[in-house]
Amino acid sequence: MDRVLAWNVRGLNSTQKQDEVKHFIQKYVVGLVGILEHKVKLSNLGRLYQRVFANWCFSSNSSFHDGGRIVIAWKSGCFHVNIVAASSQFVHCHVTPVSGMHSFYCTFVYAFNNPNLRQDLWRDLGLLNTQDPWILCGDFNSVMAVDERIGAPVRQSDIVDISNCIHNCGMEDIKSVGNFLTWNNKQQGTNRVFSKIDRFMANQAWQGIFPAAEVCFMPEGHFDHSSGLLTVYPRSDGGRKPFKYFTMWKSSPVFSETVKKAWSSHIDGSKMFRVVCKLKKVKQALRELNKVGFTDVQAADLKAYQEMVNAQSALHSNPTDATQLLLS
Repeated sequence: MDRVLAWNVRGLNSTQKQDEVKHFIQKYVVGLVGILEHKVKLSNLGRLYQRVFANWCFSSNSSFHDGGRIVIAWKSGCFHVNIVAASSQFVHCHVTPVSGMHSFYCTFVYAFNNPNLRQDLWRDLGLLNTQDPWILCGDFNSVMAVDERIGAPVRQSDIVDISNCIHNCGMEDIKSVGNFLTWNNKQQGTNRVFSKIDRFMANQAWQGIFPAAEVCFMPEGHFDHSSGLLTVYPRSDGGRKPFKYFTMWKSSPVFSETVKKAWSSHIDGSKMFRVVCKLKKVKQALRELNKVGFTDVQAADLKAYQEMVNAQSALHSNPTDATQLLLS
């Protein structure tokens, strides 16, 4: 089954962000997506669809709130999705994998910052409560324990409402890896605050059917929230990955010469044997080109991005380390 993604992107109007989200979805073979806090006006949702989700199925909760809060999209070749209910803070769906796996309910949540306005969400989730397989995911804007925020205090009143709601719905966190604290305010030094406000939870019925499920909360990169990526049956990374041709390779000034040199290699044997061997040499040459990079500018960008991700990973490993806070 293709993966499920829930991600607060805090605005998706720039083409750079749109391309980054599209690349992420393609890279990790995502089939069902909940994009939260997209901030795209209703009149511009068509452009977002064309650039990021072309040929997907697509919907939003814009009829309940004009602030651009939740967009969901799914590949029809992976899932059949029926939207059962929605509000300004959630979209509740019935999801049937095309592969024939068990169907389930999935609720994408983007809770209001105001705790008084969140009361409607907790009430609505209680009304949606079901004994059928159900997952609940997204940005809840609430922590559920005192150790889920660093850099600012947690009051008991911050925890009570969400904890009661989740308990009454019979939900528990799905096993996860990656970032434990899923959001930070991007401020410098000791002013930085970390919180675990993004979650993937499921009831016993769902976890009983999908016991091998795992969520990865990815490095946040240029965003302030970690993306939550659910894999129902984690696959082994063993074995060779299939060869893929990337059009960006053509931007390399040595692309043509690299292909020409590999193809002109001397090989003895039948015509078909020579063609197969030359194709293998071209693939190997392009893989090496991919490792080396394309231009100095691209290499610098990739290096800078990787250094940022490495710094964020170190920071998440020890968020109270003042040295790391200053470096980040």
